[in-house]
Amino acid sequence: MLNFEYMKLATQVAMQNLGRTGTNPSVGAVIVEGNLISTGITGLNGTPHAEINAIENAKKIGINLKKSTLYVTLEPCCHYGKTPPCAKSIVEEGIYKVFFGFHDPDPRVNGGGVKFLQENGIYTEFLPINETNQLHKSYSIFKTKNRPFVSLKIASSLDSKIALSNGKSKWITNQNARNYTNFIRSRFNGILVGANTIRTDSPKLDCRIEGLQHFSPKKFVASKTNFSNYTNVFGTIEEILLQIHQKNIQRLLVEGGGNLITQFLQSNLFDELTLIQSPIFLGGDSKNAIENLNLKEIPEQNLEITSQKIFNHNTITTYNNLNAK
Repeated sequence: MLNFEYMKLATQVAMQNLGRTGTNPSVGAVIVEGNLISTGITGLNGTPHAEINAIENAKKIGINLKKSTLYVTLEPCCHYGKTPPCAKSIVEEGIYKVFFGFHDPDPRVNGGGVKFLQENGIYTEFLPINETNQLHKSYSIFKTKNRPFVSLKIASSLDSKIALSNGKSKWITNQNARNYTNFIRSRFNGILVGANTIRTDSPKLDCRIEGLQHFSPKKFVASKTNFSNYTNVFGTIEEILLQIHQKNIQRLLVEGGGNLITQFLQSNLFDELTLIQSPIFLGGDSKNAIENLNLKEIPEQNLEITSQKIFNHNTITTYNNLNAK
């Protein structure tokens, strides 16, 4: 059980920088020797890597690395990029055992890190846990599907309305829920809206939480019309996601409006949905959160709840899309 607890700790460490490490994954590392524990996390923008930070921190507190065990959420890299390979550093430091929680889908690694460690006499073991799988899901999608991880966000009334018939839409949810939305933005390095959302709401789309402002995502608009401080993307949803992937965006938050959200639902090109509901009704003459899907039959249930929070009677539910393309 202790091995799994250390891997959970490594995952919790990695969550601190989720969405803030550029095209690299946010990795957590824990080094244990006796009663001493050192942790490390991938640096902002992707360097230094978690293993290197954990090693340096271990040295500061006197951990004997030649008797130590490393728990790391992702297979150590074995190639030269912005930094030397972590697998090489692990061997040079003489770390005794390595447990890793997720296979690196990067073709430059993809088992090569484990092979290098084993060839150099280091015991390695794959130790997957659900938390680590969720942590590295966005990185895996970015590497294997040539698109960013996509999270849709809908803020609506209980009857799934996002604006009155006269266009008024601020504020449906309360301040606590909006603060949480700002925190969510800090976990993504890209955010996408439609042109009508900019015209009607003039959203800031930044993270307005003290200390997290510089983690605001890069802003994209699904339109050929130029808007100040936005990058234009256009075409089908597949083409839009390819363009955003080419801009090195690993995690994308889609905040509306209704037409754009509907296109993502129709294409099934989303991995996560966050639904924020305020305990009010706006009525049938108000604007729907989702436009016509033109369904001919009842679809299969393909969403599972992964978390649910309540902020002063506003409910925030996050769903995982089980069948995303």
